[in-house]
Amino acid sequence: MAAVTVVLTLVGIFVAICALRTWRNTLENQRADECLAAVYDVVGLANRCLSLKEKGARYDRTWQAYWEAWNSQRKFSSAWAIVRRYHEEIDAKVPERAYDLLLEVEDILELSVTEGDKSKFDEIRKKLWALRQDVEQQVPRPAEWLPKWKGWADAYRRLTSGRSL
Repeated sequence: MAAVTVVLTLVGIFVAICALRTWRNTLENQRADECLAAVYDVVGLANRCLSLKEKGARYDRTWQAYWEAWNSQRKFSSAWAIVRRYHEEIDAKVPERAYDLLLEVEDILELSVTEGDKSKFDEIRKKLWALRQDVEQQVPRPAEWLPKWKGWADAYRRLTSGRSL
């Protein structure tokens, strides 16, 4: 009877450890997704500002989009800081790049549009796209519960489906 109690206790401990690990992975994945969504908002709204300015939209519409981009930048900055709590190796200065790009967008919004400005618009768009790609590369991929098991599961599926390793 004592052996059964010990085994059940060990199983209970194992299940509790697995549950905690799954909970932490879920939190990490959720924070990473929030960070990606925030940078997508920043880049999308900054591009919207540039498009509105290029099309000669009303002053108030352009600046409303710009302030929305700033709100998104604040969300991104916060989300990035939270992701860094889990992964300290990622670059702490990425939110500053978003900040600097929005200041470049602001400079363009304050000027009148001329034909020569198209290159400035394109340059900022390239920088925004590079920021987005950099964030996508730095934010860790979704964590798996037991990554080594995934390889075993894939190998088993290949074996049972008739394909060789």
